[in-house]
Amino acid sequence: MFFLTENLGQAIDKTVIAKPQHGSEKELLQLSKWMALINWEKATMNQLENYHQRVIYSYRQCLCYLRFSPEVWFSFAQYLIDINRKEEAIAVYNEGTQILADRLTRVAVLWS
Repeated sequence: MFFLTENLGQAIDKTVIAKPQHGSEKELLQLSKWMALINWEKATMNQLENYHQRVIYSYRQCLCYLRFSPEVWFSFAQYLIDINRKEEAIAVYNEGTQILADRLTRVAVLWS
């Protein structure tokens, strides 16, 4: 089990600086690697006492690198709702909305 999580962790490029994404292949690959790690944590660690904290920690780590990824913010908040931590989910939605607001505003202006 340790080797699988170690392999998933090594596949992630931790030298990436959080910046607005443009949908490049490298960005999408990093997103899929992070989500694979988080999904692995969800699926395999549920026998542990503090497993929810491990998953939350993984989401927070992911957001250090993919801060401008709406998919991560939404998935994180949805996970918190699923484990009945609604107040924390609202806080995550608010934080994500604040971080993404400028980018989303620019996209809306470009589309109009």
